[in-house]
Amino acid sequence: MTEEELESKRQEIAQTLKKRREELKLTQQELADKVSMSRETISRMEAGKFWLGMKQYLLICEALRLFPAIAEMEAKDEIAEALRSNWTAKPKAMSIEDALKLKESRYNKDGQHH
Repeated sequence: MTEEELESKRQEIAQTLKKRREELKLTQQELADKVSMSRETISRMEAGKFWLGMKQYLLICEALRLFPAIAEMEAKDEIAEALRSNWTAKPKAMSIEDALKLKESRYNKDGQHH
């Protein structure tokens, strides 16, 4: 998955979570209180500026009454069909060289994360 594809998926997730929060008529602060995060973190997450860790993602899914669905790409059920229609996966895994390049691109010469 390229950085552009990853960013696109991040934006899709962020918009889905924001839309659900609004459907439930929760403010960012109310959601933040439910998941023990700051309102600023929720705002950054909804803007696609903050990539959630697994624990944070699961807490937010629970607070927003969403399933953190995982389905086999080959499955023939409704969930898999819905996920497949919105997901483009590449069968090739990232090479070690690509992973090292990605890591290097995220850190400057002083070892600081961008």
